[in-house]
Amino acid sequence: IPPADRLCHIKDPSPDLIKKLVNLGDNYIRQSRLDLSTAYFGKALELAYQLYGEEANVPDIAHCILYTGDIHALKKQYGKAEKSYRKAMNIHQKTVDIKTYPAMARIHHRLGNILFLQKPMTPSRAKSQFARALARFHIVEGYTDPHAMAQTLQMLGSCCLAVKDHYQAQEHFHRALNLLNDKYYSTTRIVLLCGLGVIYDELGEVSKAKEVYWEALRIDLKSHDQTTNKPFEDEATLQYMRLYVSQEPGPSVKKPLPFEMPLPSSPGDLLGLLNELKSSMEGLSHH
Repeated sequence: IPPADRLCHIKDPSPDLIKKLVNLGDNYIRQSRLDLSTAYFGKALELAYQLYGEEANVPDIAHCILYTGDIHALKKQYGKAEKSYRKAMNIHQKTVDIKTYPAMARIHHRLGNILFLQKPMTPSRAKSQFARALARFHIVEGYTDPHAMAQTLQMLGSCCLAVKDHYQAQEHFHRALNLLNDKYYSTTRIVLLCGLGVIYDELGEVSKAKEVYWEALRIDLKSHDQTTNKPFEDEATLQYMRLYVSQEPGPSVKKPLPFEMPLPSSPGDLLGLLNELKSSMEGLSHH
């Protein structure tokens, strides 16, 4: 595959070449190099149209359009993203093949994301898309991607939390956590635990909020390389420290710490600081 500025020299399309271009574009999205990902997805779509025809309903074309939508979403061009996602969905729907249901579920998930992110936010419309995504996942017998389903449940819970439906949000977050293995998907598990922390905090259940924030923090500490010295800024850390000191209920996300304390520069420093904080607070509680 030539560099992005020489893609114009590629003339002969093939399914394998289109797949390689899409994979490169996806890699550049993960690196936040949207100019390069745009170039590779654009060339992949051009070759797919050349190979199959612009009116063909084939997965290669749908995938290229889907990823183009992802670029629009990352640029916060939500109207363009929605148009791309619905176009990709339309292609999959015309194939009438149950094997495309997981792909369609992921499109529903993306549509839900942009509806959730748009201002003004529309939690009910977003929730409808996430519910459809979950239904598509469940229809496919033997489908096993617990992380995809957990992420959809996470967003369903977030939609419920946005309208203060705490108990429904809690149910979705717990279902999502139950799908995930303790050894994997640490980022998603941290997000889910922090979501539960917000719920408990807003309900005034401070001890439960502390417990789930501490669990999120523990996972975060384990997932970091203890030899590095990167700045450690984490919502779970701040909320756990705030709750431990203030003993006051939420709302979690916006409330600052009630004392001045610089964030530690590494996970090791943070663990020491938290242990010191716990010891001092427990000592005070005995007096």
